[in-house]
Amino acid sequence: MRNGNFVFVGGSQGVGKATALAAAGHGASILLIARNLVSGEAAVDEMKIAGAASADFVSADLSTISGMNAAAEAIIGWRPQIHGLMHSAMSAFSTKVVTSDWPGVGVCASIYGARSDQP
Repeated sequence: MRNGNFVFVGGSQGVGKATALAAAGHGASILLIARNLVSGEAAVDEMKIAGAASADFVSADLSTISGMNAAAEAIIGWRPQIHGLMHSAMSAFSTKVVTSDWPGVGVCASIYGARSDQP
């Protein structure tokens, strides 16, 4: 993992953060993507203390297409090569949620998957 570039979507808390910390401990460069600015910046500090070669944070809400695009652009601009990506971000709702720019999460996921194949 040393000298590797790893992206953790949902990496500011929970299993994503724990996995990112383990990679950081091996000297990896870490990019965290999450919604919460405060927990994201705090997690970056923890990555650096754990031994990350570098650690960066991007605030992005993947429940919207604009947020997915922001995350994708951040990943593309972060490093020329990515050695791994872990997606552990999630939200659970008891009712239907309509995002600000699209009526369905399933459709958003399909569009995001298609976008990930873009050069």
